[in-house]
Amino acid sequence: MCVYGYTDATAECDGCVPESEGCSNSGCVESPATYHIRLSLAARATLQGMDIETRMLEDVLRDLDGGLRDLYGKRYRGLALYGSRARGEADEGSDVDLLLLLEGSVEVGREIRRSSGLVSSLSLEAGLVLSLVPVSIEDYRASSDPYLINARTEGAIVSPTAG
Repeated sequence: MCVYGYTDATAECDGCVPESEGCSNSGCVESPATYHIRLSLAARATLQGMDIETRMLEDVLRDLDGGLRDLYGKRYRGLALYGSRARGEADEGSDVDLLLLLEGSVEVGREIRRSSGLVSSLSLEAGLVLSLVPVSIEDYRASSDPYLINARTEGAIVSPTAG
C-alpha cells in the first residue's frame, strides 16, 4: 500500500501504487525518499528548545511536506503552522493546526479527501492529531477572513515555497 493509502492507481492518488506493482513515486512506503524541509526563522524559533514531542513534530512536518509535494506537485505551495503549537502554548493533548497552501482555487472537501490517507498515516504513526485545512495561497496572503488573519498573524511557514 502506498503512503497515501491507495492500493491501485486512482485519480486522487495520481497513480501511486507500491513499487513492487510498478510505482515510480518516491513517496511510497516501500521506497521512501528523504525530504528536507527548510523551516522559516519563526518556525525554527518556535520548535527549537522544546521537548522531545516538539522535535518529533519537526520530523512529522518534514514527512508531511514531502508527501504533499509528491501528491500536489507544482500546485503545492507549502504548510503554515498556527494555533497553540505555533504560539508555544501546546499541551500534551493539543492538535497540530496546519494550513495546506495550494495554488489556485481550492475545493476544501476534495482536498481533505485527497490528503487524508497521508495525514492519517502520519498522525497514527506519531501519535499526534494533525488538523490540515486546505486554502489557496492567494487567500492565505490577502484574505480579510478573521480565521486566516489569525493564522497569518500567529502562524509560522514551515515550508520554503509559500513565500
